[in-house]
Amino acid sequence: MQKKVIVLLVAVSALLAQAAAAEKTGTWVRTTDTRIVDPSDALHAMSADIAQKMQASAGPSAMTYCADETAPQPTEFKPSPTLTCTMTDPQLNGGTFKTEFVCRGDTHGPGKMTIVYDTPEHYTGTSTYSPQDMMDMKWKSTFEGRWTGPTCTKPAP
Repeated sequence: MQKKVIVLLVAVSALLAQAAAAEKTGTWVRTTDTRIVDPSDALHAMSADIAQKMQASAGPSAMTYCADETAPQPTEFKPSPTLTCTMTDPQLNGGTFKTEFVCRGDTHGPGKMTIVYDTPEHYTGTSTYSPQDMMDMKWKSTFEGRWTGPTCTKPAP
């Protein structure tokens, strides 16, 4: 279970990058703050080393990615090599994108996400993932995206 938890923390950040609605083509920078909600204090029961790594992996992070508004939006995404998530009933209504998703792999469970595009160059959102094999721990994320320009730079091979 300890390895699953660390993989899950990395996957949650990636999930937010891949599940967004159509975005303006170009480079985006997204900041994410993920917190572990642990009402049963399950982290306390884990080894101190694993609990410390989990807490260190949670919290603020930033990433740059390239969006292409002409690309079809996927309904399935892989936030990690061992986790596949499927969106159920994704909806874009005005500037608000909402979806629920189910993930399967090293961990499995439901989640939900809301993204609000207040301008074509900015969005904010929230996401919650509740892996069923992690007792009642939940990963709650808030995030913000800012468009930085129309040109995408491809990463070096």
